[in-house]
Amino acid sequence: MPDPLPVNRGSRRLSKPTIDALPTESNPYRIHDAKVSSLAVVVNPNGSKRLSILSQDSAGELSLKDIGSFRRTQVGHARALARRATQPESVSRRPDTDRLQHEPVRRLAQCFLDEHVSTLKPITGYYYAGSLRRTLKVFGEREICSIEPHEIAHWSFELATRAPGTADTDTAVLRSMFRYAGESGWLPPDHVNPADGIKRHSRKYVAQPFSLEELLSIGAVLNKADGDDLVLAHIIWFMGYTGCRTGEVRDLRWSSVHNDRLVLAEAKRGRCEVDLNEAAREIICRRRKAARSDDEFVFPGRRSTSGDVAVSGSMMSNYWRRIKQVARLGKHRRLYDMRHTFASQGVMIGLTDAQVTSLLRHRNVSSADRYIYVSDPFTQDAAENVAAEVSRLMGDTLPWRPTSECKWIRWAMNVWGDRDGTQGNKW
Repeated sequence: MPDPLPVNRGSRRLSKPTIDALPTESNPYRIHDAKVSSLAVVVNPNGSKRLSILSQDSAGELSLKDIGSFRRTQVGHARALARRATQPESVSRRPDTDRLQHEPVRRLAQCFLDEHVSTLKPITGYYYAGSLRRTLKVFGEREICSIEPHEIAHWSFELATRAPGTADTDTAVLRSMFRYAGESGWLPPDHVNPADGIKRHSRKYVAQPFSLEELLSIGAVLNKADGDDLVLAHIIWFMGYTGCRTGEVRDLRWSSVHNDRLVLAEAKRGRCEVDLNEAAREIICRRRKAARSDDEFVFPGRRSTSGDVAVSGSMMSNYWRRIKQVARLGKHRRLYDMRHTFASQGVMIGLTDAQVTSLLRHRNVSSADRYIYVSDPFTQDAAENVAAEVSRLMGDTLPWRPTSECKWIRWAMNVWGDRDGTQGNKW
């Protein structure tokens, strides 16, 4: 006798943030997808959450076929498998594949947006749509089956000479779209993905944290912010104090603020929590005093009779461009370098790589390595302290005394000074 099915708790539109937020209970239960009812996620008491397909055999018995963990399986791919498993055999074979593979890439891209990208987070869908707009200018009118790997490779490398990051992103989106085409019947199952095998391009600009002089210059500009610029300045302060990504701060809602922490439901890696230090809580307190009773966002972009909206990316970019001009920063300097500064300062005050990884909310330590850059004064001071310890163990008497700590290392709040214009940290 087959095992009983987990209790059905209704349906909702499944996505990784939604599944991640599902609580565990003493007994397993399942939630079905609102778009494809045969797809379900099974939440087990041990915390594992597995995507499964509900099927019915000839005797009318229901069973669940496990697809895999929701962290390793894309929900859009799971929907395609569920549709294929529940369709009649004649339909699942897609006899019209011979016709569809000769359709223009533009039509495939539209179906890809409607069926797959629509299941992703809104911000991810926004970037996918922008990437496809650029790609369709080159391949939009071509037949799907006529795209060759060498053509995508040539296009990608040519684009990388101007914008290597854009080339990597657009190539990854193309790869995902052609994978969807093979799974959905637009291409034969044995068709080779033409975007596979293209390596990431090297970047001319290697991200580095801001130097002491740059932080002082940025702080001087932020201290003078007023009017509409004050909200944008508070966003930069908050990024420096928490290491949050720009989009996470711009889209921060009051419903996500819980005393001494933030609960981000749709962060880059799904649901996560961010601990708020005293300086970050002070920013929240100042925003709360300036907020209206009907405000939804902590950092509102503009207000109207219907409510407030989040700060747009263009508003933030324009303000950062002005800061770079006034503070005389390099043209290559990005606001995202504030996150690198947060990580590097953490290492230089003695935090371990594991602690920095936790603060940045990365999955593994190797991801945080790209954010850590130790400056020359810190390295020199560390070398002096190591030499002093070796000399002490060897019984040598040193005529000099190394510094006991790098006193020049201070958090951004100490370097930048108070937002009222006074130097130093008043908390």
